[in-house]
Amino acid sequence: MESELPKIVQEKISYYREILSKLNSIIKECSRINFRSTKEESQFLKKKIIENFEDINLLKTIREMKFKLLVLTRNPYNYQPYEKINYSYNIINDNIDKKEVKVFEIIEKLWSNDGKMPIDLQVVKMLATGFVSVLNEATELALSENKANKYYSTFNSLHLLKSIFLIQISNFQAIQKILTPIPIDAQFIAFTGENGDGKTSILQAIGLGLYNSDDMSDEDRGNENSYISMRYQEKNKPYTNDILNNPRKPTEYATRHHMKELKSFAAYGTSRLRVSDKKEMQNPLLNLDPERAKLTNIFDSWLRDVSVNDKELFEKVKSIILEILPNVSEIKKKDETKIISDFLFIEKGIEVEFKHLSAGHKSIVLMIGDMIMRLSEAQPKEKNPSDFTGIVLIDEIEAHLHPKWQKEFPHILSTTFPKVQFIVTTHSAISLLGMPENTVFFRVQRSEEKGTYIERMDIDVKNLLPNAIYTSPLFDMESIRSTENKGIEELNVEDNFDEIIKKEENKKRLKELSKKFVFTPPKS
Repeated sequence: MESELPKIVQEKISYYREILSKLNSIIKECSRINFRSTKEESQFLKKKIIENFEDINLLKTIREMKFKLLVLTRNPYNYQPYEKINYSYNIINDNIDKKEVKVFEIIEKLWSNDGKMPIDLQVVKMLATGFVSVLNEATELALSENKANKYYSTFNSLHLLKSIFLIQISNFQAIQKILTPIPIDAQFIAFTGENGDGKTSILQAIGLGLYNSDDMSDEDRGNENSYISMRYQEKNKPYTNDILNNPRKPTEYATRHHMKELKSFAAYGTSRLRVSDKKEMQNPLLNLDPERAKLTNIFDSWLRDVSVNDKELFEKVKSIILEILPNVSEIKKKDETKIISDFLFIEKGIEVEFKHLSAGHKSIVLMIGDMIMRLSEAQPKEKNPSDFTGIVLIDEIEAHLHPKWQKEFPHILSTTFPKVQFIVTTHSAISLLGMPENTVFFRVQRSEEKGTYIERMDIDVKNLLPNAIYTSPLFDMESIRSTENKGIEELNVEDNFDEIIKKEENKKRLKELSKKFVFTPPKS
């Protein structure tokens, strides 16, 4: 069977596995001998290591293995420039855990000029364990990178001009390790999971990996030694953004490499009703925090200016807002005699100001409006929102919405902005019903041992009803019955409420008819 690893990575891993095999042989041989003293054991081990590795410095080999393999797996088909190799080497040194540091310090002393520190079997075992962990990490990364490269190389359409195709997050808040490729044509990436499992943390990490945000607080950036790597494509060209929180450099809280800030980017948390008192838009990542989220109202100034300076864009934006507000038939100026004026909404024949719209409608208008402004400013040449490209994060996409709109809203987003990739979280199976066919679903879970982790769910929801989705691994509910239900025989299992009403009416009618007609058995 052909290996899934690129040949150059496979060759390197094979070479390092030979070294590991020799180490394990020494450990087995040493374990079979009863030494009279630790000095005798140390001399035996030193002799065997010199015989097997000649003048190889094992410490140097491990470090070389870490940075070479990680550089190769970043781009398995050709080496990156020198600065990339140097940067990867720094990341590796900064990410060495305490156990490995101890092993390296011991081995460093063993191979120093004085060589006075004795070597024992435990040290060699720890060294072999270090080799195994590094090889496993490199192999896993190489496989994921290769899958991502396959997704990237086999995707020929420019439908999504900006999209993520690999997510890697380590040691960020409750996330210990997430490493997953994403099909590059996935317009929606949806995360489900219970409260507190870490869905918002995943969005925050993705946002940090896409948007260069020097004004974020230490707490926003996660833990010391947090590492985030986002691979995304923009206009068919791949980019890698690496971020490492480096406690060794307190003046540079986050070390970034090749950080290409994604201008066409927006993010929204669960709070979408607070309006900013400023005309300029704030850092989009702040909007993921319910306490700091402040959206810019498109009707305050931006749309008024556009209505005068760019009538084509104004009409397109107005038609989008009218489409998402079915009860609103028209949006007009409050004072038609003025060139620039506030707007009124004609809602069911009544003129209302923006502040008097329902909370659900306001949340949709504020988010869509803020999104249009951000994407338009990043792409000023585009006059039709359907041509906007970008990546948008939305936490709890169903927030503030009636079930009918929970289904409609994702569909409106995917059709109104067909070239934008949406990365969302949700607690609603109904929201999933409105997502496009190429949506990728992940279930987020959390345990004491693993922390927050994800599992891809290959479930096709287009032919499922909400009850099946809720009891699927996406939500993992045991039952969707009412807590007041006394028995399964009492359940109505019809597909819609009208059928239930008809059934109840038929039962009532049969009961009435049974009273009128009494069966009398014939006389014998």
